[in-house]
Amino acid sequence: MSATEQLLEQVKLLDEEQAGKVLNYLAALPPKRVSPPAPRRSVRDAVGWCLKYNHPLKTTEEWMAVLRG
Repeated sequence: MSATEQLLEQVKLLDEEQAGKVLNYLAALPPKRVSPPAPRRSVRDAVGWCLKYNHPLKTTEEWMAVLRG
C-alpha cells in the first residue's frame, strides 16, 4: 500500500475539518515523476539505466525483449 493510500485510510477516521486539510494537502502534491524509457541500444546501456533509476535488474531474456522492442 502506498503512502497516499495509507493517508486516505487515515482520513476516514478524522472529523470533517481535519479531513478537508489532509485532502487539500493531497491535492497540492506534485504529480508523480515518471522515469524516462529504458534505452534500446545495448545491454550495457540498459543495465546502467536500471541502476541509475533504481529499477530491479531484469533477466537476460527480459532485456533481449526490451532491446528487440
